[in-house]
Amino acid sequence: MEQLYITDKAKYNGQDMDWTEYQTGRVLLRKGAKLYHASEEKLIAFYPKTTCFFIDRCSDGYIYCFILKKDIIVPKYGGEVRINLKKYNNNYFDIFYAGTAEVIFYSYNPKYPQWQKFRIETDLLQQFQIDENYQFEYV
Repeated sequence: MEQLYITDKAKYNGQDMDWTEYQTGRVLLRKGAKLYHASEEKLIAFYPKTTCFFIDRCSDGYIYCFILKKDIIVPKYGGEVRINLKKYNNNYFDIFYAGTAEVIFYSYNPKYPQWQKFRIETDLLQQFQIDENYQFEYV
């Protein structure tokens, strides 16, 4: 199992897409929660900056699973949360490379107000499977 860390020595080329979602609240994420991040390139570490995560879905690419070691409160933007990895550092997460995912079709999900990507997890390790029943706790 490949573990990663947050470090200012991590390669970071800058954000490659605009964040256009509006903040929809703040949520409490409990110790043990699994958060997912996807990247187009395979990472060896995470740079300490604000990063987006998903609880129950993420796009295709290389998938990373962040497992919370402590409860945290973070802003929520639609179906994602954004976490400042400088503030919430390695003391708050165990980070693992979980595998890859590939988008195979689009379908409407009533949980979200727009069309969403659904994916086949091509080699996502069993211990990092998404908890489809996870509920955000708004604070």
